[in-house]
Amino acid sequence: MSILTYLNSLYDGKIYGEIIKTGVDVESFEELRKCVLDFNPNLIATRTMTYFKDFFFETIKEIRSYLPDVPIIAGGPHPTIAPDDCLLNTEIDACVVGEGEIIVSNLVGNMLKNNGKFPSTKDLREIRGLAFAVNRFVPSKLYHG
Repeated sequence: MSILTYLNSLYDGKIYGEIIKTGVDVESFEELRKCVLDFNPNLIATRTMTYFKDFFFETIKEIRSYLPDVPIIAGGPHPTIAPDDCLLNTEIDACVVGEGEIIVSNLVGNMLKNNGKFPSTKDLREIRGLAFAVNRFVPSKLYHG
């Protein structure tokens, strides 16, 4: 089951998401930018495999250039096995370590309770399966929940 479908069933339609696949839905960073800005997200959730990590790092950097304040989380095989690599080499806010449905639903549930705001460090520590930099701008302080 996709995480988006799971979130919609769990939160009774309060979630509106869009899935954008690079190389399928968009062919360039310019097209990605247009899609993302048109959607105007409160949260960006991505996934990657180790094979694509360099492209992933570049994509996150690009997204951050025009959405510096929107939280970005990453899941999938690479963030699960190497969350430190993702946190130290990108400006993502958190890595989902393991199966994402429960972990992301806890994160989104917290956001729904807080008017769409990304959880505080204290609240992030309560979500099992998240790895994050305590301060995105001081990535040497990493936390694994």
